[in-house]
Amino acid sequence: MRSASHGEAGYEIRKAGDYFTQPWVTEILCQYMKIKGKTIFEPACGDGRMSDVLSKMGNIVISNDLHNYGYPHQDYQFDFLRDSHPANDYDMIITNPPYDYITEFIQLAVGLTKRNSGCVMMLARHEFDATHHALFDYPFRSKLVLPRRPRWIDGEEGKKAAPRFPYAWYCWDWKVDPAEHPTVIWLTDTGKSVHGREL
Repeated sequence: MRSASHGEAGYEIRKAGDYFTQPWVTEILCQYMKIKGKTIFEPACGDGRMSDVLSKMGNIVISNDLHNYGYPHQDYQFDFLRDSHPANDYDMIITNPPYDYITEFIQLAVGLTKRNSGCVMMLARHEFDATHHALFDYPFRSKLVLPRRPRWIDGEEGKKAAPRFPYAWYCWDWKVDPAEHPTVIWLTDTGKSVHGREL
């Protein structure tokens, strides 16, 4: 069987959504959003690539995953959607959620951050907001479109198969004014915005 669900044509399906995020994807997010000095929960940390970037940017990162991929700084191993959670004294939840459970991840994360007026950042396909309208009411804030398409298979940069789908960061923020219109913003490789508009 073949899968292109994460934008790589012609590669085998991996178990449990085992596609890990290239560091530049998180670096651009941190640069644009100025994410520093925060306490962040990463509920699907995988091999720790996203957690490492967030930590290097000066944040306290609490890392969890359903599985253990050998990440030495993984704090917890539980099912984000079904198991009880540690005290959620964090400012943000940031992750690349499993493709098949992205809606559930967003709903739970937004609910968990309400108490602390926190923020949720989820990585998803560029067209994700076209078919999941109920998720984009308040406190949805913005969609940050990546400047290039991520690769999900290590060491395949020189191969013929190419990333098929553009991706974006989606942001829900309980501090945003409910009267404020959400925006879509196109980012550059330096974490700057090219232009933006209201959604």
